[in-house]
Formats: sequence, C-alpha cells, structure tokens
Amino acid sequence: MTKRYWNIDLEEMMRAGVHFGHGTRKWNPRMAPYISAKRKGIHIINLTRTARFLSEACDLVFDAASRGKQFLIVGTKNKAADLVSRAAIRARCHYVNKKWLGGMLTNWSTTEKRLHKFRDLRTEQKTEGFNRLPKRDAAVLKRQLSRLETYLGGIKYMTGLPDIVIILDQQEEYTALRECITLGIPTISLIDTNCNPDLADISIPANDDAIASIRFILNKLVFAICSAVLAIRNPQTIPTDGQNFFEFVLEFIRDELIMNPLVSAASVIAAGLAVGLASIGPGVGQGTAAGQAVEGIARQPEAEGKIRAQKSQNSGFFL
Repeated sequence: MTKRYWNIDLEEMMRAGVHFGHGTRKWNPRMAPYISAKRKGIHIINLTRTARFLSEACDLVFDAASRGKQFLIVGTKNKAADLVSRAAIRARCHYVNKKWLGGMLTNWSTTEKRLHKFRDLRTEQKTEGFNRLPKRDAAVLKRQLSRLETYLGGIKYMTGLPDIVIILDQQEEYTALRECITLGIPTISLIDTNCNPDLADISIPANDDAIASIRFILNKLVFAICSAVLAIRNPQTIPTDGQNFFEFVLEFIRDELIMNPLVSAASVIAAGLAVGLASIGPGVGQGTAAGQAVEGIARQPEAEGKIRAQKSQNSGFFL
C-alpha cells in the first residue's frame, strides 16, 4: 500500500477534541498503548498514534477508491446522523445513519429482497400508483415505504456486500462490526478508550462522542476517497504544471470549507496542496521541499510567504 501525505495536524485535532477519552473508570486495558495521560479523571488519547492510524486509513481508502471499491459508512448516533449522510453523499458511499438492522450483511439475501421491495414502492410512488389504490391500502404502502426509507435509504443503490466498512463508534455499532468480521470485510473503526483496538482492521483512537472529533476523522477519510475518484475521472488534472495544480487544489478547498467550518483557511489550503502532491507519486510531501512547504502552511500564519518562496525554488511544480 502506497504511503501518501494527508496533512493531519495535531493542533487541529486538539481543537476538535479528538484527544478526550472516557473517564478513567470506564476504559479497556487494551487501550493502554494509545493513552498518553490522565487528566481530571479522564484519559487523554495519544494524538501521535491517532495521526498514524488515520494516515494508514486514508492510504487504504485512497487505494481502494482508485480500484473502484464500494464503501459503507455506519454511524447511528442521532447527533452524527446528518454528518454521516452528508459525508457519504459527498464521497458517493453507501451509509447507515439510523438503526442497524441485525443481519443486514450476514443475511444479505433478505436485505436484498427488502431493497427490491423498497425500489418497487419508490417507483410506484413516483408514477403516482398509490393514487389508484384504495386509501387504506395506499396508507399501508406509504407507511411501509417510509420505514424502508428510514432504515435502508442510505443503501438503496447497494447491489452487493461493501468492500470496506467505516464504523464511527465501535460500542454503538458492535453488531455491524461483528457481521463484518464474520464475512471478512475490512473495517476502519473509531475507538475510544473504552473500546477493543484488536477487532477492526484499522482502529483509529479518537473521541467518538464529540461531533467535532467525528467530523474531523470522517472528513479526512472522505477527502482521501474524493481525491482518488477525482484522479480516476480526470487523470489530466494531476498537478504536473502550475495551471493544473491550482485547478486541482481549488476544487478541494471549496468542498472542505463547506464541510468543515472549524478548520482555518490556511489548513484547508494546505490540505488541497497535499492532495495535489499525493497525486504526483508516493512519498511526495514527506521528504521533499514542496512537502515541507505544505506542512508549514498548516502550522504557521506566515505560510503565504513560505509558499511564494517554494514557488521560486520548485518551479517544476508551480510554473
């Protein structure tokens, strides 16, 4: 798996509250390697570990999206439901943001029948077929359609088992995680200090209760998926010259500012530059002068002057 640069900034994670775990009385001893301290009765998550595993997860989803794999995002907490649906729609992923129906994956044949029924009812509604039925029958079908829309609306276009499942709360979505393990589906899971880090293929230690923390992690993963899809659809936009580079970056800056208003403009610009550099090839952004310039943008207010200096030094990228 190719390693790329994803501009994961520790200060941004702290502002989002990614480092806050559960109380010291409610913890899983297996999480000890991912905990850096205790403060006022709360475990503090080691953000260096978080950045490492989040980067690995971004590499995984980027490579999978480059091969046309299908993703399923699972997050059924009420406060995260809208965030999950928006992120999934943006990344063209399937999602479950209400109740997880037991056997949704392991009993896929039954789920598929429900999806066929759901599609038939939607077609009937669009063609005003309900109006030709008696009121009582139409009301029954409308209630059935509403229920199917609630629980299966996010997977209505799913024609088979997903290739990768992203789980936003291991404790809340334990049934979904067990189904993925049973079927051998790779999983990426957020884990708080009360979780088991050995269950998912890639476990990202992070605060899974704060909406800002969930948004930060999810935005990075969606960002990686979108960058892979864009590289597939428009290979000519890979930034090999100045014009293509900035067109490539501006598209991502626009989306990122809309999706995550907490992030500063400089950090968003750095993220866009990072995707452009990551599209050039493996390792770019970590040991090169251009990559150091990108990292500097996210962390220092005088970044604009630094990038101008890098333009003159790295004319191959910017001119």
